[in-house]
Amino acid sequence: MSHSLKFPQQVLLMILALVAMGSHGLALGQVFDQFRLVGNHNGVTTGYVTSISFDHEINQATLHYLNVAGISDEFTVDLTPSATIAAGLPVFLPPADFLQPPPPALDLTDVEFLQGQIAASEDRTTPAHWFRLTHYDNRWSGVFRVDNRIYSIDRYTDEDTIAVRAAVHGDQVFRPDQRVKVSAVIDENYVQSDASGDRIGMDNVGHLFALESVHVMDGLLSDSLGITLLLEHLIYQPSASITDTTSQANILAATETWLDNHADAFGLTDNFATFYFRGSLSQTGSGTGQPTETNDHIAVINNTPGYQFVTANAFGRLLNLAAEPDTIQQHLSTDNPIFTRVLWSDNHKRYLDDNALPEQFVQRISADAPEVGDPPQEESAGELDEGLIIAELPESGGIIADDEPAANFIETGGSGVFAPGVLVLWLSLMQYRRRHAFNRQ
Repeated sequence: MSHSLKFPQQVLLMILALVAMGSHGLALGQVFDQFRLVGNHNGVTTGYVTSISFDHEINQATLHYLNVAGISDEFTVDLTPSATIAAGLPVFLPPADFLQPPPPALDLTDVEFLQGQIAASEDRTTPAHWFRLTHYDNRWSGVFRVDNRIYSIDRYTDEDTIAVRAAVHGDQVFRPDQRVKVSAVIDENYVQSDASGDRIGMDNVGHLFALESVHVMDGLLSDSLGITLLLEHLIYQPSASITDTTSQANILAATETWLDNHADAFGLTDNFATFYFRGSLSQTGSGTGQPTETNDHIAVINNTPGYQFVTANAFGRLLNLAAEPDTIQQHLSTDNPIFTRVLWSDNHKRYLDDNALPEQFVQRISADAPEVGDPPQEESAGELDEGLIIAELPESGGIIADDEPAANFIETGGSGVFAPGVLVLWLSLMQYRRRHAFNRQ
């Protein structure tokens, strides 16, 4: 009878596994431990990430990293609000009939853009890294770099597979020396990002895709070109208001007309560039199916599965960077671009060094600027203990019975010698006695 009350071993193991998975999920949130290599990783000898998990309650991630020696390390990543897309970003909401039903989080309520820093450790070397992440509706996405690989978590798919690309170019310091302001204009067709597809749950959050691509672009720019961004405005506009009926054949001309009419009202005149996220580029007249169209200060961007990196590619075109193979600046000719490398090259950096950005749009950043803090507060002199005062009076035996000449009390050690701390106390007491003796005269 007792045998009939026992669980079969397989059932018991299953229950334990489910309990473990449940507690693990509650503690860590979303876990990513599946990877897909993109492009050529030959010659990249650094280690690689084996898993990353997120705990939103404490804004931390746990990263497991296998170094080139085959030793696994666990790192804690502290997540902080983004400096590129601030929590108080001004959002110009559209008219009520912009899109029905109303898209979720159009005003970015409950949407978080986060940066990350691996916590330092004295007993091990921290790999070079940066993080640009998005958290919304209990789902994480974004891009991060650890050592010489770049990892992307895609919001466009339901798969929890991280794409891994080699990062053979780029600095290891990631310290930009100039900042520029940009703004984003988004129409209803881009917000309804998967209206023509069948990815369940992806509709009506295209604005998250657009802003995430700007956030990722900041990480890539800081990495290899020494530029960081500030997204100054988010502006929703009906597609009809961006389209100029006199320029139907050229979407850039239509967008330029919109900018000429609205730049002052929206405060766009001091922006280095304005990005227009539109649901279609069918009006380009080029017939190339290219996911972006640009001039020197405007980029019009279509929704595409390559959304995380296509905005950075467009920014490179704004900078007039060459379409160099095996970089993020490679030529894109389809609406489903495949990026095998997602950084700019040393050639691109040298071009920018020789062709500086217009000064009126650039804020210089000095890494050597001194930190500005509160001046140190002077400590008020506390009252001396009465016992110490009595102990130093002539009739007392004193604090220390010195058996050495006074001239030797610093150089010598051993019995009857002042330690440095006692010396300071003794001098303080003598000063106190002289002051009180003077007051009594």
